[in-house]
This record gives sequence, C-alpha cells and structure tokens, in this order.
Amino acid sequence: MVSYSSGCRQRSAQNSLKYQRFTKEIIVIEIALNRVANAAGTAYSRWLEDVLARTAGPTASSYAQGIQALIKGDFRVDDAVSLAA
Repeated sequence: MVSYSSGCRQRSAQNSLKYQRFTKEIIVIEIALNRVANAAGTAYSRWLEDVLARTAGPTASSYAQGIQALIKGDFRVDDAVSLAA
C-alpha cells in the first residue's frame, strides 16, 4: 500500500521535472527570439544606411527626401502634402 505522503512526494518530483523541462523550453524560445531580434536589427540598420546613402544630397528625389525626413523623425503632414504634389 502506498502512503499518502509518498504519493505527494512522487507528484512533487514529477512536477519538478515538468517545471525543469518547461524552463528549458522557455530558455530555448528566448534564445531563438533574441536571434531573430538581432537579425532584424542588423537588417534594419543595413537598410537604413542604404536609404540614407541614397537620399543624401540636393539631387535626391522628393520621395527620397521624404523618406529621410520620416526616418529622422522630423516629418510633418504638411511636408507629406507638399512632397506628394
């Protein structure tokens, strides 16, 4: 006959193993998400450098100047209207 306390210990040990597996899975997911975030950040940085290089200077199109203003954060609605005209 199994006593109540030994059953509790067994369930506790099973729960502990489940928790350990769950924790390991969370860590694996966290590492994968960090890799995706780093790759996205790198890709965005490269894209931003490319856009800024192509939109520099007075010969850049109004569209390119608008993109550069948007990236810098000084883009306003009246700028968008004048660039679209």
